[in-house]
Amino acid sequence: MKLLVFGEIIYDFYDRNNKFIGGAPLNFAAHMSLLGENSSLISAVGKDDLGKNAIEAIRGFGVDTRFIAETDGYETGKCLVLKDERGLPQYDIVKDVAYDHIPYPELSGEKYGCFYFGTLALRCDDNINTVTKILSENSFDEVFTDLNIRPPFYSEKSIRLCLENSTVVKISSDELPTVSREIYGGVFETREFCRKLSAEFKKIRLIIVTLGDKGAYVCDCKSSSEYSCPIKEAKVISTTGAGDSFGAAFLHRYKCGDSIEKCLEFASDYSAFVVSRKDAIPPDTKEFINSLSENS
Repeated sequence: MKLLVFGEIIYDFYDRNNKFIGGAPLNFAAHMSLLGENSSLISAVGKDDLGKNAIEAIRGFGVDTRFIAETDGYETGKCLVLKDERGLPQYDIVKDVAYDHIPYPELSGEKYGCFYFGTLALRCDDNINTVTKILSENSFDEVFTDLNIRPPFYSEKSIRLCLENSTVVKISSDELPTVSREIYGGVFETREFCRKLSAEFKKIRLIIVTLGDKGAYVCDCKSSSEYSCPIKEAKVISTTGAGDSFGAAFLHRYKCGDSIEKCLEFASDYSAFVVSRKDAIPPDTKEFINSLSENS
């Protein structure tokens, strides 16, 4: 599968000397590439050391970097990562950086089977216009959105742009109340929320809700079927990038033709491995994927 992934490239700073490259779209593209898919990232970095390092690192993950622009006047994206009282990451994201001004990519007539995007990179009109043009001028078999709500960088406009164009929607249980209030003016429990989305946004085929330590839930909007899986036990080192790895693993197996149950099982195993490592894209990911293949 060839896929286009649109959005932010960010360096997460845990302290002055402890930084990691990230951003949900980058994490997703890297995991898809490691899983054997052909992924291209549409983004932008500054003409600075972080930008140069980012492109080199992304190539190292096997991701096509042709559509990553190097911009004058804007620095590469940065984020200060803090932990809340539950030990979950909180993000202080720098505004008006390179990925807020992603130019339209010259695709030269290439055909891509899937397009991925989320709300954070839609916090400015430049990128809303770019995404709208990509969606209007290209045809995709799947459009996958990870809403990836990062307050205050979302709006009803950006959320609706995602929901109106997507065939597969991923959202976390922590994000669900925010999205529900923005779209419907009130909070609904998971199943009712999925039913409302399914009724209003006709392109959506699957809604994936990650439930933290309660596992994950999937609503098949076309058949009204529901699926769930428990969390895979793991020694948690870092939850940064867990949802990105889950989404990539699920979509990879879904496009391979697996059942929803098998997709959930694979995604649960895969994300459990990721949270047991420090990096959102662990250096031993390929070895883990090979071990899954050997045991299947």
